[in-house]
Amino acid sequence: MSIGGCSHLLQTWAWYHMPFLAPISNLGPHFPFSKRYSGKGMKFGDTPRYYSAGYRSKIDHMTVNDFIWRPYLGLTYDHPEDNWLWNASTYLICFYIIEMHQTDRVKLQFGLPQEIPHPPRNMRKYHKVDLHKQVDYSWALFYENENKEWNERENHILHGQPLNVEFKPSYEYMVWFCKNSKRFISVENQLVDPRVNPPQPPPQPPPQPPPQSSQHFFHPQPPPQSSQLFFHPQPLPQSSQHFVHPQPQPQSSQYFFPRINVQRNTTKSILYTNTS
Repeated sequence: MSIGGCSHLLQTWAWYHMPFLAPISNLGPHFPFSKRYSGKGMKFGDTPRYYSAGYRSKIDHMTVNDFIWRPYLGLTYDHPEDNWLWNASTYLICFYIIEMHQTDRVKLQFGLPQEIPHPPRNMRKYHKVDLHKQVDYSWALFYENENKEWNERENHILHGQPLNVEFKPSYEYMVWFCKNSKRFISVENQLVDPRVNPPQPPPQPPPQPPPQSSQHFFHPQPPPQSSQLFFHPQPLPQSSQHFVHPQPQPQSSQYFFPRINVQRNTTKSILYTNTS
């Protein structure tokens, strides 16, 4: 894999915005900013260095707070009066080199809420310019339309309510980003460490017994003792005669009463006669 352009500038940009990839430096940010990571006393203990898989793993597992959108706040600039033009979405021109400064895709870097951006411009034709065949060209005339847009850069600055609390993308932007971009560098099923036990599902409540029917049943009781199987007549007053009538059996109702064979007294009832 090959890369063109100023790779040192790209590496410095990545270290400032993603400090979890950068070595620990005792120097503060100062101009030129790349000099911060070129002094002595650098600590590379937590950086993957030459291990590309380690860089991919760190980037894939980064959180929303690991990316620093505005690492240059509080720094002094030579021409701060032009800061209102820094977020202009227009061409950047250096002779035959043309790049697009698409600030609408990184509005959080300028302290503005990130919305769904416009489609990116295709810069392929600018990257195919061959200087061997175009030595005597006037680049101001060759890129006439691009220079015209640059001269009208005041009309391409970003507008919006500045953020004062936290710099995070909106929910609408994240929905759009997940549908139109790639969230991870690595294969997603390889992001989980197989040595870690997978999360267990929450415990389920025990199954409840089925509801009882509204109909009740009578559970039979053990048979009574032998002394309760016979009817013992009680003595009656002598002034009159009475007969002992047997007690009627209980009638069946909506409850179930089992029939219990009870031995009855076969002796005849005693007739009491008044002798007075």
